[in-house]
Amino acid sequence: RWQAVVDLDAGEGHAHVQERFESSLASSARAPAELVIRSDTAEGLPAWLSDKLPRRSAAKIEASLAQLQVLRVRCPRLKELPAPLLRRLVALRAIDLEGCACLQELPAELGQLSGLQRIDLEGCRALHTPPPHTVRLGPAAVIDYLRDLAATGSAPCHLVKVVLLGNERAGKSSLADSLVAGRPATRAEDDRTVGIDVCRWW
Repeated sequence: RWQAVVDLDAGEGHAHVQERFESSLASSARAPAELVIRSDTAEGLPAWLSDKLPRRSAAKIEASLAQLQVLRVRCPRLKELPAPLLRRLVALRAIDLEGCACLQELPAELGQLSGLQRIDLEGCRALHTPPPHTVRLGPAAVIDYLRDLAATGSAPCHLVKVVLLGNERAGKSSLADSLVAGRPATRAEDDRTVGIDVCRWW
């Protein structure tokens, strides 16, 4: 079992990173069991790793991705995972997205991977699909959510919008704070909401 690493911040540029990745695949008789993609700056993964495989090595990369068991992505500025890449990972058993703080959603294609058993979303603070309350239930709940999303195009959502209306100094802000905190909370006399305040509660 060996690990392939794609460092998108390597000083030679993406073209050289691609060549080194292709060379590492060509020099090994076996496909890597684990792929690590890392970058401190990239907001997306390169096309040659997802939807536009390089012509000269497309078959080799495709075959390697089809046997991959573990994918680790270490890209704190990554905003999305490319669906074309995920569709190729038919043998994937685990995906580790720890620290992808800008990632906003997980594609439904992850739910189509029948062998997926583990998913790590530690530090994915911007994630809204699946919603945070599902993430807090653990990897199994996240995978079930993604399977529902893949099968029907939708998944159960238990979120509602709550609007608090009332007279001035009636305690609307204190009530909102209590709902968010899950315990009684009272604002100071001089801490009043002027106009409209919008907050998340989950």
